[in-house]
This record gives sequence, C-alpha cells and structure tokens, in this order.
Amino acid sequence: MNYGRVKMRRNDKKRHSLRMRMLGMNISITMISFILYGFLFVMSINFLIGKYINNDLDFFLTEVSNNLEIRVEYVKDTISKIRSSQDVMSYLENGADTFEKEQITEQFMELVNINSSQNKGKDGEPTVEKVYLFTQNGEVISDFYYALLSSEIDEANRVIQNVRSVYRETRNNKKGFSNYYYKSDNCLYLACPVLDEQMEEQGEVIFEINLESLKNIMKDVDYYENAFWMIRAEDLSLIHISE
Repeated sequence: MNYGRVKMRRNDKKRHSLRMRMLGMNISITMISFILYGFLFVMSINFLIGKYINNDLDFFLTEVSNNLEIRVEYVKDTISKIRSSQDVMSYLENGADTFEKEQITEQFMELVNINSSQNKGKDGEPTVEKVYLFTQNGEVISDFYYALLSSEIDEANRVIQNVRSVYRETRNNKKGFSNYYYKSDNCLYLACPVLDEQMEEQGEVIFEINLESLKNIMKDVDYYENAFWMIRAEDLSLIHISE
C-alpha cells in the first residue's frame, strides 16, 4: 500500500510538471511569435557591404533584441505569477466578496508590479501601461502605471470591455488557446487566457501596451536605407508597420 501511494505521488508530480511545461511553452511560443516573429526585421538594405556596416548592424540588432526580450519577459512573468497564485486563481474560479476582492486586488498589483524595471526597460519608459484581469463572468481587477482621472478610468473601462468582448467572441470561434491583439491609436492590446492546472481557462489577462514605447525601441531602423519593421499576429495578420 505504501508503494502504491508513492507511485501515485510520482505520477501526480509528472502530470503537474507536464502541465507547467505545456503552459510555459504556450506562453513562450505566443510571446515569441508576438515579438521576435511579429517584429520582422525586413532589413532591405540594398547591397550594403563592408565590415563596419555589418558590425554596426549586428550591434543594433543585438541591442534591439535585448530591449525587446526584457519586455517579453515582463509579460511572461506576469502571466506565470498570476497562474501560480492560489488566492488569485481561487478568485477567478470562485469569485470573492467585497473585502476579499480588495485583498485580491492588492495581491494582484504586487504580482503585476507594473513599475518594475522589466516593464520600463533601459529607457525608463513603460511598455505596459495597464493590466486587467477578468473572471469568466466579467468581474475585473486592474492596475495602471499612470494615475487616471475618474473620467479617464470610465473611458479606459469602456475600451477594455470592448476588447474583451471581441476577444471572447474570437476565442469561441477557435480551437486551442489563442491570444488576441487589437490596435487603437497608439495602444496595442494583448489578451491571454489564464489556465489552471488542468489546462482549463479560468479567466483572461489583458495588457495595454504603449505602442510609442515599441516605436522608440525600433526607431534606429530608420537610419538604414529602405529598412522597415512591422508587427504581425499569430495568424500573420498585420497589426502595425513602420512609416
């Protein structure tokens, strides 16, 4: 009987480890496709030859890649922290009363840590300005980088509810765990499912990304003749292209 229990515990650990690897792979593939694949460096530099130019270009691509990686890690880490929090996952699955929700909101803000150096990168400008966490029945908690007026909060809530509505409609029409991208003015919204240990969706987290921050990272592309960059979604649909 003791051997049976040990064997079951080992199997449980294997299943848990597999779920974690699958979740990590899903997030990594998504974010890599969003940034590393999305930012296609179509460096159409006509016959630029020479050791100096090649070294300069290598240095530029390395710097840009490092800056983008910091931003990717912030988003990945935030999703991972949310999923690893028993209290937050319990809130997504079971809801909470007013007092409990206040406590969950404080925990959520600590997990998101929107003022972290990861989010601001080397230049100190935040890439993610707002983070929203929705339950399946539409309850939401959020954290903002900048303090907002009451009217600005109302407008932000109206926009994010529209983004979530389209995301859920899109999710219902697809198989698997897909992410959703939406561009509005200088904002880019990234909606991701929050999965439990059984790989079932319990809610969604939506990031409002400052597109100007990404443009600033990529601005040196303009120094290269006939070069441009673009952002594509997982389905290769065009989200943004440099001017």
